[in-house]
Amino acid sequence: MNSITAEVLKQTLFDKGLESIQDFLGYEIDPKENKDVIDRRMDEALDQISETEFDEFCRKNGVYEEEWKEIWM
Repeated sequence: MNSITAEVLKQTLFDKGLESIQDFLGYEIDPKENKDVIDRRMDEALDQISETEFDEFCRKNGVYEEEWKEIWM
C-alpha cells in the first residue's frame, strides 16, 4: 500500500463526509469526534486492511483519479 495513496484516500473520505468515513471504518462514530481521533482510527484501519480491500475503497472513492489529477496539474 502506497502511503501517498493512503493519505489521498483519507482526505477523500474526509471530503465526502461522515458516512464515507464510517463505511470505510465499518462502524459508526460520533459526528462530533475530533478530526485527529478520526484520523487515528483511519490509520488503524489502514494498518489492518488487505491490499484488495484498500484497492476497492480507492476505486470506489475515485482516489486513483484524484492522484492522476495531482500529478498532471
